[in-house]
Amino acid sequence: MIAQVRPVSEFPGAATTLAYGAQAARRGSRVWLRLFEVTSALFLAGLLLIDLYPWLSPYNRVLGGVLGLLAVSSWLRRGDRIPTEVVLYVAFVAWGALTGFLLATNQSLVVGYAKLLSQELVLAFALAQYVRERGTPTFVFLLLLVVPLCLFWYARSTGQLATAQEGGRGGSWRMTSFLANSNAVATLCLYGAFSVAYFLWNRKKQGLVFWPLLALPFIASSLVASGSRKNLLVVGVFALMWALLTYGRAKNSRVRSVLLLLTVVAALYVAGRFVVESTRVGERFRQASGDRYGSRVRYNLYAEGWEMFVQSPIQGVGLGNFVAHSSTGQYAHSDLMEVLATTGIVGFLLYFSIYLVLWSRLRRVLASHPDPTSRYMAGLYQAAILSLLVLGLGTPNFLNPLHMYVIGVLVGHACALEQELRDFRPAESRTMRGGASLQPVSVPRAYRTSF
Repeated sequence: MIAQVRPVSEFPGAATTLAYGAQAARRGSRVWLRLFEVTSALFLAGLLLIDLYPWLSPYNRVLGGVLGLLAVSSWLRRGDRIPTEVVLYVAFVAWGALTGFLLATNQSLVVGYAKLLSQELVLAFALAQYVRERGTPTFVFLLLLVVPLCLFWYARSTGQLATAQEGGRGGSWRMTSFLANSNAVATLCLYGAFSVAYFLWNRKKQGLVFWPLLALPFIASSLVASGSRKNLLVVGVFALMWALLTYGRAKNSRVRSVLLLLTVVAALYVAGRFVVESTRVGERFRQASGDRYGSRVRYNLYAEGWEMFVQSPIQGVGLGNFVAHSSTGQYAHSDLMEVLATTGIVGFLLYFSIYLVLWSRLRRVLASHPDPTSRYMAGLYQAAILSLLVLGLGTPNFLNPLHMYVIGVLVGHACALEQELRDFRPAESRTMRGGASLQPVSVPRAYRTSF
């Protein structure tokens, strides 16, 4: 005689036990999220203030380790698959370190670069895991929005902003705020622009709101005062890509996309004329046409990088060893050329495949997701990726910890949006099998990921 297996729910107290277990899991997740958010905010503050207060360095290393441990605990608890982008970055770091130790002429550079990239790997994985657990990157974008406002406040209170507006000799007028150099200020302003675009979309109204634009004057002032031409251009590129890739696709309306694009083009034209004609960074743009020396240096760096690649096309000249082989003693000032010259074609394909895989995730969300909020976010992240790739033509992004901070956020939310899409499709197929009419199945409220 075969004994019948009774459902768990028929046992006395089973429902109560299961309910308590679910509540405990939710409480544990909430505690983890709060702990991660506090730690990540302290880590970001320490990373930005380390030039002003060098004694923060050991504390920041501890906070970075805590973030890594929290991410691993979440990954083990949830059983998530490691994103392909993280696997590719692990392979890139391993390849760069291995070939560098075997071939590089300057081993100390290899050690320093490998250490930096490993720290960036932990940071990117931690941010990606946090966003997957939270389901939304609102907290992170709020931090990235506050940072340029703090840069503006500090520069204004110390007189740097006034100096930048009045001008000075050479490059002494360029605003650095509490950071080491002005280009870092400009890059953080770019991330601030990403955050403004994130908060422009309102989930409840399923449309744009305009209160986040109040932060733009402060971000724009800091960006112009930094004197960074490439970041100023990249912000313009991002504005165009945002108009082209987000609102119209979220609403499935080409007309709205064209109208928004024309509005952004007009605004950029007016702002661009003012910047070129009335600011110090505009003077830098006007002088650039006659600055043959600066252009020749950048061209020579690209030419030398190509020669290094031709000399060692598979494995490169060794991680971090561009400066050891360059006649200028400088790094490549290019994400593309630095990676290609120092890690070869293998490292190049591993690194830039991260962007390709991330783009593919977002394209699938845009093509099939029923929720306008999710489509808007996917389009926004595509605009951010294109902007970062353009920025990489003039700076080695992969050596910037905050760049990987942002990439980790994009990867985490792209994975969350893909999971929403997978959860939606079974519900859709059940509706079809049940004989119901083909109506769009609304995404559960818990899955809607926006501010």
